[in-house]
Amino acid sequence: MSIGSRKFPIIIFQLILLFLLITPLVSCTFPTATRTNPFDYIPEEEADLKPDQERLFRKYKNNPYTKEIRIFQPKIRYFNQRRETVILNLFGTQKYLPLSQIQISERKSPRTFHWSGKSITDSPSYADIRFKNSEAITGQVQSRADIYDIRSITGGYSVLILKVEEPDDEFKIDEQSNNSSSSTFSSSPAKTHSSQSLKTDIVLPYIVEENILVAYTKEAITDEPYLIETLNDTFEDINKKIIPNSNLTLKLNPTIYEIKEDYIESGTIKEKLNYFRNENDGVLDEIHKARSESHSDIALLILNNAGGCGQAFTIGSTTPDTAFAVIDRSCARSYFTLIHEVAHLHGSRHNIERDPTETPFKYGHAYCERKNVVRTIVAKKCPDIVYTKIPYFSNPNVLYPPDTSSTQSRPRRPLGNITYADNVRVITESAQRISQYY
Repeated sequence: MSIGSRKFPIIIFQLILLFLLITPLVSCTFPTATRTNPFDYIPEEEADLKPDQERLFRKYKNNPYTKEIRIFQPKIRYFNQRRETVILNLFGTQKYLPLSQIQISERKSPRTFHWSGKSITDSPSYADIRFKNSEAITGQVQSRADIYDIRSITGGYSVLILKVEEPDDEFKIDEQSNNSSSSTFSSSPAKTHSSQSLKTDIVLPYIVEENILVAYTKEAITDEPYLIETLNDTFEDINKKIIPNSNLTLKLNPTIYEIKEDYIESGTIKEKLNYFRNENDGVLDEIHKARSESHSDIALLILNNAGGCGQAFTIGSTTPDTAFAVIDRSCARSYFTLIHEVAHLHGSRHNIERDPTETPFKYGHAYCERKNVVRTIVAKKCPDIVYTKIPYFSNPNVLYPPDTSSTQSRPRRPLGNITYADNVRVITESAQRISQYY
């Protein structure tokens, strides 16, 4: 045997030893990421669905706000373990969404908990999923401008729904509100904010609390079994994300209420709103007693099929009998529709490009921030291109992105201006009045 051939096994042994020594160091150096797809998709034709599951799936698939839909089962072990990074396998424009800042809360068992994560590189993107007995019962994912709903169809199966672009289907409110928004409003000078108003990562003290009656129909909960969990998570988004993000000193306290009446949803969205609002017309009259007993300042009706994403009775409620809105269950959380309509009742208008009306507040518009291509909650379609909706109200004293730690270098810009785009000022001033309704 030659000297070269004797050295060859020694070299191989040294390479193997070197590999074994380096591998642990490499794994400690880089964040742990989930490479296996956490969503196990099942082709529609291969899913062994029972009749009730099939009915729910068809309801979601045929919903006018559904663009694409996939049946899936979550790989629960990838969600119930603490990881630095999880990569969600999606569909649509963004195929994969890397998430960090993983949080697991409300853990009742390894199969029942609340899971959330934020995008590593793109601050508007996130995921929020609630699991029960290993089933993803409700949740929401945003990947840039793409919005996904997660809903249960029971029996261990869930669906991931890619939503259509937010529809521009709100009717002109002022025409059907008996001009109630023309009442006199306070127009005091804007308050001077301290430099701390730029710190959007802190929970602000709650100066005003409003009670909200959130009534839902039997049709709505029949077609969305975990609707109550979705509504509770919607208010958690509002109180823990949207309000502190926007530097808004407000807290909304919901009372979730199931309508006892065998109400059949019919008519236009305006007709449904009027049935909901009017007293002693023989339709949904129980609402007024429930509102009084719960001391609710605002009343919202969640419908299975509203005929539009949402409709507030007026822009700028001045009396208790004008603080009503109806909302489609498919839009309540997905497009921020629930808080969007509540903002209308406080006097907030769409972005000035879509709605130049200056009453009841000249400065009461939402905002399209062009440098970062984002729009605030009450904004509808912005000019030219698709803007990503973010969980903020317009406020000239809040900068976006919220900090400079993102790996993507983007300019920090105000989310409004003092002239026409300050929904936070509008809501703050109106909340003092609305919170005294009941």
